[in-house]
Amino acid sequence: MKSKYAAMVRQIVQVRSVYGWTGAVLLAGVIAGCAVTPPATTNTVVARAKRLEADGSYRQAAVVWSKLADTSQGATQAVARLSAAGDYEQAGDLAAAWTAAVGLSVPALPAARQAEGALTLARLALETHRPQQALKALALAPQLHNEDRQAQWLSLAGRAHFDAGEPAAGLRALIKRGTLLAAKPQESLTNSEMLWEYMKASPQLPSAAGFDTVGQGWIALAQIWRTAWEEPRQFSSQMSDWQALYPGHPATRGLIAEITAEEKARLSYPARIALLLPLSGPNAAQAQAVQAGILAAYYQGHDAQPAISVYDTTGSATGARKALAQARAAGARFVLGPLTVAGVQGAVSDQPNIPELALNYLPGDNSAMPGNFFQFGLSPEQEARTSAEQAVAQGLSRAVVIVPDNDWGSRIATAFTQNLTNLGGQVLASATIRPDSQEFGAALSSVFGLNASTEREQRLATVLGQPLGFTPRRRQDIQFVFFAAPYATALLMPPQIDYYHGLGLPIYSISNVYRPGANTPDMNGVYFPAMPWFLAADGAMAATRKQLTRLFPQNWQQFAPLYALGYDAWRLLPLLMNSPKPLVQPVRGVSGSLSMGQRNVIQRRADPARYVNGTAAPVQATAQ
Repeated sequence: MKSKYAAMVRQIVQVRSVYGWTGAVLLAGVIAGCAVTPPATTNTVVARAKRLEADGSYRQAAVVWSKLADTSQGATQAVARLSAAGDYEQAGDLAAAWTAAVGLSVPALPAARQAEGALTLARLALETHRPQQALKALALAPQLHNEDRQAQWLSLAGRAHFDAGEPAAGLRALIKRGTLLAAKPQESLTNSEMLWEYMKASPQLPSAAGFDTVGQGWIALAQIWRTAWEEPRQFSSQMSDWQALYPGHPATRGLIAEITAEEKARLSYPARIALLLPLSGPNAAQAQAVQAGILAAYYQGHDAQPAISVYDTTGSATGARKALAQARAAGARFVLGPLTVAGVQGAVSDQPNIPELALNYLPGDNSAMPGNFFQFGLSPEQEARTSAEQAVAQGLSRAVVIVPDNDWGSRIATAFTQNLTNLGGQVLASATIRPDSQEFGAALSSVFGLNASTEREQRLATVLGQPLGFTPRRRQDIQFVFFAAPYATALLMPPQIDYYHGLGLPIYSISNVYRPGANTPDMNGVYFPAMPWFLAADGAMAATRKQLTRLFPQNWQQFAPLYALGYDAWRLLPLLMNSPKPLVQPVRGVSGSLSMGQRNVIQRRADPARYVNGTAAPVQATAQ
């Protein structure tokens, strides 16, 4: 979860320790009789590392600590690893920090530093999307008697459980933290705000069973907030009922006023809005799906709705510029669209003087974009990055990659590889396929190392002078497969992965492997990011999806994600219009968790899903 509360958690545990010459003496003492590096040399190394830290040369200091760790044992090694991790973190290299910390033995640290070691290891695990590793690290912490340390532990535990898809445990940890901080009003409010952000962003809410009134109140409040995205008219009455049911709840101490003000801002639309879509031309069907999603959100709003004028861009840059000029002349106060890349390029080249939310992303550098120009779309690159995070969260870090041999595949592979590398993972091998291919033997044999295995067998057979009974053996360092392909091609990939000796390897992909309503048992076990409203079984989100399914049966299955794009775009509009810093905290839409990235590019994080019985299911519901 990326928020100011994640930043707060990063700062909770300070890894800077004051050693100086005193620290050198301590290190010399603890290595007696067991270290590889002599004490005098250790003193020199420590002094050098501390000088580098004092100069702000944290990366160089981390290298020095790492070399000491590699040549030491016991407490010396543990302290050196902890120091290296802290310095890499200070240098801004979280992947290197995690690599340095992952071999840390918390019990080997001096007793006075074991709590620091466990909390640091947990925090770095969370920062690199490894919640299960964070929970293991927290279990290594000694009994904490200091209130500040207890609060730190509970904060990290709450975040780790939420990130691991265990919202009930996360909620309990942060409720306990709120009780611990009850005598400190400001810290208690900050805890409630952190808890609230995690509840809003959690793909699933816990059952109220087993919770006391405080926990039940948080769950009920989160349900109201989620329902308001699809049914904003119900918000006021639901909030009144909640306040009557939960008087004195921690959320009433300042947070309810913030929630009410935020919802009010989400309903304040400008008087006239222009909708720019390619209603004619090759993208007309996609435009109709987006428009239907926008109108679904429009009719679920308050009675006093703005006027909408629709303009046809034909999908071209020229058409978009013409439509934008017409919208300006008609007095539009906000522009929604265009939808195609060419249309977006045409619209932005005209330097709009009114706010605009484009429904696609511009290629290349967007640094020169106007401040009131926003971009939101269904980016496969964002989903590839999410898949990398989801794999790492499951404890997987070494992948092979297969994508089509075109620009689309190249962009997806690059996004996945970069994010996996940033998280401390590695792409071991990659291969490409034709987008319309039905047989992937060459690509799979390449990435699985089957060709090398066969060549070894042939050389051995030649030496022995006789054929061998032989089955190719894939390389054993692979932990998972990531692939992307057009839908029809993607359906053929998992069975062939199994056939070419990949049986049992976890498989990750992006959302175009799924189409709502289709039953595809061959995809069972494949992980992918899915829009929340495809996973919702009941409630307001599911009701909206089912209504659109009935109204547009002819193209729902093919264009379902575009209905969600239109729906969320309409609901985002007032947030972009009314807030000086919109989406600083993520909002949960029907297409995913939405937050503001660099240069006004809205980031969309879909929920972790997995194929079960031929259809999509939340990962939490399928975990072993």
